[in-house]
Amino acid sequence: MGRSQYNRLPNLCFIDQPSNIKISNKQPSDYFNAVRDQVRNSKKSAIGGMESEEDLLINLRQNCVPDSIFDAKLKAFEDFVQERKQLMAKKIKKYYNSL
Repeated sequence: MGRSQYNRLPNLCFIDQPSNIKISNKQPSDYFNAVRDQVRNSKKSAIGGMESEEDLLINLRQNCVPDSIFDAKLKAFEDFVQERKQLMAKKIKKYYNSL
């Protein structure tokens, strides 16, 4: 997959360098399930600083990341991008209508 494929707005997120290094080239499902397992077992994630599964799920919703991320593989990247685009559009529309 080339940069033009993965450097699209619905795939971008702000992440600190230590977390990015820990993620490396993992499949999305591997990374997100590891974070979920960490908060379930230790109540604090070494990646991203989440302290509970509820914090993780709230963070995903706030950032328009679909729940399907826990099953996502790189092969399903286009599906993820389309689903996140729809979530982002709904969030922007809701905000716009609240002005």
